[in-house]
Parts: sequence; structure tokens; C-alpha cells
Amino acid sequence: MEWRLALLVGAILVVTGPTVINPILRQLRPTRRVSNMLRWEGIVVDPIGAILAVLVYQAVLVGGPDGAIATALEALGKSVGIAAVLTLVLGAGLEFLMRRHLIPDFLEGVVFLATAIGALEISNVLQPESGLLTVTVLGIYLGNRPGLHLEHVQEFKEHLQVLFVGALFVMLAGRVTPDALISIAPQAAIFVAALILIVRPVSVFSGSWARVRPVKSESCWRAWHHEGSSLPQ
Repeated sequence: MEWRLALLVGAILVVTGPTVINPILRQLRPTRRVSNMLRWEGIVVDPIGAILAVLVYQAVLVGGPDGAIATALEALGKSVGIAAVLTLVLGAGLEFLMRRHLIPDFLEGVVFLATAIGALEISNVLQPESGLLTVTVLGIYLGNRPGLHLEHVQEFKEHLQVLFVGALFVMLAGRVTPDALISIAPQAAIFVAALILIVRPVSVFSGSWARVRPVKSESCWRAWHHEGSSLPQ
């Protein structure tokens, strides 16, 4: 594989995302600590991977290293700035409406969804492909505001997740023809095996290297097989 294409594929594969992590957590039922850590990892890595893929793509198009770095830094700075400004404005507005009980309970999910879509589109207009970061930062801001009750929004979100994720994977699978799948099957099998058996273990080990001592006090076996543990509702 040509090295620029390899860099782009690597940037795309950074993404894990809640749509991958949450179903696994529902089946494995780890401890609350491990569950929360993996949920947040999926949420945070999702926009980082999307922006990284865009930056790498722009850098590949530019060609030279000097121009690529300048282009990447400029796009990253704009994305972060736009996300911060929109989060402060829209987040403060939603928080004000919620604390004043100006949104009926049955409309809270719809209002939050409309705000998220609006933030996504505004951000993408100002800086292409920055909308996912903006929506994620906005969600993190609202989800951590003290005393802000979002139970109705969370329930609405769970219903949308089941509907959208199911439709998404059906549509993605429908775009792949049997002939295309057969033509790349041998190379794809080797590639996936390398990701699962080599790349992922190495990345997990390197990412947890600084936390070797805490991991010893709470082993992975205890984390995944702790009796009576359950996911937070």
C-alpha cells in the first residue's frame, strides 16, 4: 500500500466510537469504573479520529511536509475554536431553558436533537468536517453541568441510537457487492487479523503503560468478572 494511503487508512481506523463500544459493554457487563472509562474513550476518540482523518487527507493533498503541517494546524485550530464558541453559546442557551423549565418534558429530546443538528451544520459551514467535534464538546458540556436533569433526553437518545445505528449498518452493508468482497477477501483477512492480533494489543499495552501499578491493584480479570457488577442505568 502506498504510504500516503496507508496514513489515511490509519487515521480512519483511530475511531472506535460509542456505536462499537456500547453493544460490547452491554454483553460483557464490566464494573462501573471500566464501563465509564470505555464509554468516554469511545465518545472522545470519535471526533478526534474524524478530524484526524480530515487533517491527514488535507495533508496528503498538499503533498510537501511544510505545507501539510501548516494546513493541518490551521484546520485544527479553527475546529477547536468553533467548537468552543458554539458550545458556550448553545450550551448556555439550553441550560437556561432547562433550568427555567421552559421546555416541556416530551419535547426535551426533540429540542436537543434539533440543537445538535444545528450545531453540526453551522460548524461544518464555518470549517468543513468540524461538526462532529462541536456536537461532542456540546454534549460533554451539558452532560457534566451540575443539577441539570437530562433523563428524558437520555431515553430519547437510546431510542434514536437503536434506530439510526441499525439503519446505518444495513445501508453500509448494502453498498458492498459480493464481487467486490471476494476480490479483496484474502488481503482483507490478513489485514483484519493483523489489526486484531498485533496492532490493537500493542496500542492497548502502550496506552496503559503509565498505569501499570493501578492495574495491578485491580486486575483485568476482576474488572471484567466482578460478581454482581452491572452497567450504570
